[in-house]
Amino acid sequence: MADAGAGKGGSRNLMRQREIASGLRTFSHPWNAKSEMRGVAMGAAMGFRRLGVNFIRIAPGKEAYAPHAHAHEEEWIYILEGRGRVLAGDDAFDVGPGDFLAYPAPQVVHHIVNAGKSDLVCLMGGEVLPIDVVDFPRHRKRMLWVNGRASAYDMDAGENPFAPKPVVLKSKAIPKKKKKAVKKKARAQK
Repeated sequence: MADAGAGKGGSRNLMRQREIASGLRTFSHPWNAKSEMRGVAMGAAMGFRRLGVNFIRIAPGKEAYAPHAHAHEEEWIYILEGRGRVLAGDDAFDVGPGDFLAYPAPQVVHHIVNAGKSDLVCLMGGEVLPIDVVDFPRHRKRMLWVNGRASAYDMDAGENPFAPKPVVLKSKAIPKKKKKAVKKKARAQK
């Protein structure tokens, strides 16, 4: 029996291992020179819009992204192979195959580094919300995500997407007739 709606993997609901392997791309975070990952955004490839699910390989000595914390989105990591060193808030610890990391919102600052001699292989995922705020405290930056578009702000330069905007009031001259009417009304109320 043939799969209805068959796609590359035989079904639009199935991504086979060979498709994952052939879809691996190298990417890094621009604010971390040690960031380098090979991976595939499986969730996006399969049509998820609200949930990210990624297969990731991190080579020995390399790191994922940059230390960060989301205000609204929740994330997780499941270790398949290899050894890693994790920063989670004030804690630092080693992880290995079968370990699960969870970062509920609002998150603590977190980061993972391959501390082993072979690739650190994991599944990473989380929410994809229309609006999120991500802080990068080591870089003193804040990123505002709105509908998939990011704007970065330098906190040391005083840039803050949530600071009140200065209000400029334009004064208009009050016509003489209106001034007389306002004065007359004020005298009548006394």
